[in-house]
Amino acid sequence: SKAPEGYTMDTGKHSFTVSGSGQEQMDIVNTPMLGRLEAIVTDKKDSKPIQSVVLGVFNANNDRVGEIVSDYDGYAYSANLGYGEYYLTVLKAPEAYAVDYTRYNFTIGKDKATVNVKLDAAQGKVRVIKEDYRGKGVSGSIFDVYDAEGKTVATLTTGSEGMVTSENLPCGNYTLKETKNAGGEKLSTQTHELTILANQTVDVRIVGDAKTGTLEVLFKHVDDNREIAKKRTYT
Repeated sequence: SKAPEGYTMDTGKHSFTVSGSGQEQMDIVNTPMLGRLEAIVTDKKDSKPIQSVVLGVFNANNDRVGEIVSDYDGYAYSANLGYGEYYLTVLKAPEAYAVDYTRYNFTIGKDKATVNVKLDAAQGKVRVIKEDYRGKGVSGSIFDVYDAEGKTVATLTTGSEGMVTSENLPCGNYTLKETKNAGGEKLSTQTHELTILANQTVDVRIVGDAKTGTLEVLFKHVDDNREIAKKRTYT
């Protein structure tokens, strides 16, 4: 005899008595065979484990049959899954990571199923708005964006309206600094701290100062160029 696929065979002995009718009903129970899932959740870039990621476990009929959560080492486990085809998908991730909807297919059988889930860091953008002291947009100013380790991750040049938006950057803390000023503007030595959040654009508005200098006025006669008054200096 043989049990259906995915079930244990009932090896017990069952007594029965044939009555005068020649028929006797007997219930034979086959227990589903169970297996185990191990999911490992890591950062796609540096393979560091990611804690507190909620994963949904779905069967072949797209029914959610459970949820598992990654621990400090990035591991999540599910036991007592019947033999068959399943898939995992990310339901919730820490703020620093993007939730994708990739299906990670796996099969439960006699051997433990292992699924590697890799997540991208969540991303956002920074928009720089450079204005002069009169509130007019300044084009041609250049800014460098530095990550938390001081590495330059972007160089931005303001356009005709005095604005420029970065490409996507991983969420986190950054520093912005002007490295080249436009004509008529004083180069700023100030640094600007900012935090990029998931799927958001953070604005940094910078108002420049006009360049200052010294003006010297000479008073001379129009005919013979004689000095007719003491010169004056203005700053």
